[in-house]
Amino acid sequence: GGDLDGDGFSDPIVGAPFTIGTDGSETGSVYFFPGNAHRGLSRPARQYQADLVSPLSTNSEDFLNTDYFGVGLLARSHMQRKPGRLLWEVVHEGMPFSGAPNISTSTTSDGNTAYQDLGTNGVEIKQLIYKDPGFIRYKWRVRVEYPLHRSGKDGQRFSKWHYGYASAHGDIGILPVELLELDGLPLIEGNLIRWTTATEVNASHYVVQRSTDLQSFLAIGELAAAGNSATTSEYQLMDDAAPPGTSYYRLQMIDLDGTSDLSDHVAVHRGAEGRILLHPNPVSDLLYFDGPDGATHVQVYDPTGRMVRAAVILPDAPQMMDLMGLPAGHYSLVVRDQRHEMLGRSPFVKL
Repeated sequence: GGDLDGDGFSDPIVGAPFTIGTDGSETGSVYFFPGNAHRGLSRPARQYQADLVSPLSTNSEDFLNTDYFGVGLLARSHMQRKPGRLLWEVVHEGMPFSGAPNISTSTTSDGNTAYQDLGTNGVEIKQLIYKDPGFIRYKWRVRVEYPLHRSGKDGQRFSKWHYGYASAHGDIGILPVELLELDGLPLIEGNLIRWTTATEVNASHYVVQRSTDLQSFLAIGELAAAGNSATTSEYQLMDDAAPPGTSYYRLQMIDLDGTSDLSDHVAVHRGAEGRILLHPNPVSDLLYFDGPDGATHVQVYDPTGRMVRAAVILPDAPQMMDLMGLPAGHYSLVVRDQRHEMLGRSPFVKL
């Protein structure tokens, strides 16, 4: 067939003798086949108005229903006629996704649809999503979940994630920076600010801003962005001038064209004298701390003053306390020296 589309590769003519024609008979057909890249579906995930029929394109609005928008995903089986369902999550911009396959901790909304037969060519599964009116921007992700008992030898239970972006007014677009996580740790040398992105499109750089009152923010440093990336990128910046007490940090994400957007903020508490630096706080299982010189014992007390955990601080070992099995609530961590005199105390929250 030669190079019919000018991409530098030979393009074959493919015969399909058993194609059903408009009259219902096997009339056959001939296809010009430019390759898989040309035959693939470029946008398997789509956004809709609340009717789940009308497309919702960039800078368009759904004037008939401002409370909902729709998401659809073309679900295909990787093992012939295997059933599947839509697994979806929506969070406010700047907030991390749950990070768990079986979503149950979304900031805004999450869930799944009922399993259905995906057929041989795939089925577009759609979901109507409520928009929290108290927030302006949202990001969403969807993927297909296959039944565990039907996953076969390869164990393929989930498809890849497909990401999108929506606003409270209904207009949507490509998310320039897909921010997965933003957190901060109080360390001896300062507050360490860390963030992770899933994708970046024409991103220029990041500016880290700090505030102590959530009113005025001061830029404390910046890092160059990956630019255009479809893989996970990790960043970190040390605030070596962090003041004692609670500081609030956010990211200013700046694109190559000069436009920018702000993330949500995270709080980092830096203790004063007599306080122990803890992270993370709130904590789920392992609580790390920076004990002062001479610390040999660590204890955890509940709000009634009862000691519920105790451990010995070993030299040259990570300073941490295992809180597995401890009920959720407010506690205090205390470090002591060899004479069991208290060297410092800090409160924390167990999730």
